Amino acid sequence: MAGSIGAVRGIVADMKSAVPTHKAADHIDVLSNFEIWPFTVGTGCPISDLSAAHCHDFYVVHYVTRGRGRHVIDFEYYDIEPGTLFFVSPRQLHLWQVEEELDGFIMAFSEDFFLSSGGLGDGVPELEFFHTATHSPALRLTEAHGRAIAAQLCAMRKEYAERREGYVSVLRASFHIFIIQLQRIAAEEMTRVKVRKEHRLVRRFKRLASELYASQTNIQEYAGKLNVSVSRLNEVIKEGTGLTPGQIVRNEQVMAAKRLLALSDMSVSEICFSLNFEDPSYFGRFFKRETGASPLTFRDSMRNKYHQFSR
Repeated sequence: MAGSIGAVRGIVADMKSAVPTHKAADHIDVLSNFEIWPFTVGTGCPISDLSAAHCHDFYVVHYVTRGRGRHVIDFEYYDIEPGTLFFVSPRQLHLWQVEEELDGFIMAFSEDFFLSSGGLGDGVPELEFFHTATHSPALRLTEAHGRAIAAQLCAMRKEYAERREGYVSVLRASFHIFIIQLQRIAAEEMTRVKVRKEHRLVRRFKRLASELYASQTNIQEYAGKLNVSVSRLNEVIKEGTGLTPGQIVRNEQVMAAKRLLALSDMSVSEICFSLNFEDPSYFGRFFKRETGASPLTFRDSMRNKYHQFSR
């Protein structure tokens, strides 16, 4: 029986591409590990996909300067308004429901680019707006901040488009300044609305959980990978999110299942095995306990709600 389950899992692993995923190797320049496009229909940006729900295996910052609608990120709604930044982490599902044509910028980058640009501390989890367990992935800018960010993005777009000698070094330096400015803006906004700063261990754990949710890794192993004690991990996660580490891992398992249910034709059993659950009946009970709906009920409701999920 164990052998047959392993064989099924091997087959299912090859089916994960059923969730449309933009790959860095296909969309990001291999020399710079960075891309920036105008966010306008018809300008050739290959990852806008305004009509299709999808994921990325890289980081994306969207800055909307014109347009209205809703941006759906992992099944949560965020209003699209001019002057809004959206931060999408790897593996997050997102789609656009556009009411007025969008304009602005899309910036995509790998973690290697972030680190090579003199990134802050311990990589991307240092940033307030990626891999967050508690903060919104949308940041509404003041008019003054919006002008400053738009000017920086215009300059980066020009540098990238012209590709003069040394352009990669210029982009890395510009990107580093851009990220620091975003961190300052995010900190100001959190102070204004009285939102607590998120401990970086929360984001590091959230990121790790999003990568290892299907491996059935236990909390002791997570703590070891993060080089902290189990008690310290429990303390920081509970204080920062109100959840236990185990709840966050289960949330990641549920989110992975939701993405597959919404965007793939995999059966519930296939999804069960892809997430390393050994019993489809138990997986069904687990999903219903965590979401209040059975897997098939969730799939039907999502496809009725979002026509982009219909296959």
